[in-house]
Amino acid sequence: MIGPDWDFFIQYAEDTTFGYVDEKTCLYRVHQTNISVSVGLKKRAQYLALCREKAIKTSSFSECSLDTRIFVFYDLLVHLLTGYPDRQNEIARWDEFTQLPESERARLYRLMASEAIVDGQHHNAIQGWLQEASELNPSDRKNSLLRNLYKISPWLCQQFLHLRRMISGNASRNQHPFHDLASG
Repeated sequence: MIGPDWDFFIQYAEDTTFGYVDEKTCLYRVHQTNISVSVGLKKRAQYLALCREKAIKTSSFSECSLDTRIFVFYDLLVHLLTGYPDRQNEIARWDEFTQLPESERARLYRLMASEAIVDGQHHNAIQGWLQEASELNPSDRKNSLLRNLYKISPWLCQQFLHLRRMISGNASRNQHPFHDLASG
């Protein structure tokens, strides 16, 4: 199971503060039987999603910087929960999410839709997220382009996003975080 250490630090952070030391104080040993290497990517994402959800629900989450809160939701909704639209929609209704600026919520909805389009599934969720993004930020040209292209042809939109990823060199989210170490 991934997460007991995260859970401990999340709970501990509610009662104490942490500092920053700009030096290596601990080395993390990665080996073939290490849980971070041996667990499948989907299972790993599910464990990490639970950690993020628990962190969001702490009383101190609202004290985090806006950038931190946005990134936590980005990691959770765009990366970890891709393929689970019901959970994504549930979290998007949380107060912690609705307190983000409208433009950021719109961007997150657009990114959620983009990931689902690339995966080629959850048509109804995609339409809902693109609609929500349009309502929250009508002037977002990226969302307008994505929404119109998806209306014309979901397949063409998917190919466009694949091409965009290839050109930009974005690493696949299906790549293991320790791929360079685990391969030897």
